[in-house]
Amino acid sequence: METNSLLTFNRSIGKQKRLSKVAESSCPFCDVGHLTDIYDQQGEMIFLKNKYPTLER
Repeated sequence: METNSLLTFNRSIGKQKRLSKVAESSCPFCDVGHLTDIYDQQGEMIFLKNKYPTLER
């Protein structure tokens, strides 16, 4: 059975994502000076490349 889905989740990539322990680390987005792969910034919004792009296409 084929379905027409707008989004396809790639589970093999999703399994690679590491779980972060919030209590042990600071927010990675708060240190703006050390962010990499920035696509665009509009005011307080920063658009970054996803480290684990789990959606296909």
